[in-house]
Amino acid sequence: GMTYAEINKAIRYLGLKTKNRKIFDITEDTGILGLIPVGKKREEHVVYLWEGRILEPACTSRELWLNPDHFLKHHNWTAHRLITIEGEV
Repeated sequence: GMTYAEINKAIRYLGLKTKNRKIFDITEDTGILGLIPVGKKREEHVVYLWEGRILEPACTSRELWLNPDHFLKHHNWTAHRLITIEGEV
């Protein structure tokens, strides 16, 4: 896995600007969504949030969740922050 700093660095290496957002709309936004387990802060995980849908590449089934709240509850995660790309892609 990559840290948030490494993810931002990789995106900037591609010539894109990023923004780390602590306030976002999980039902509408798009970006790399940082997660932490409910009640813990040491472990972190990321998924791709695409217009309110969760794309989970880590599972062997490569999950797609249409409802982000169901995903968070099922896996016992809390949405922590969102990395977005700013400007034109």
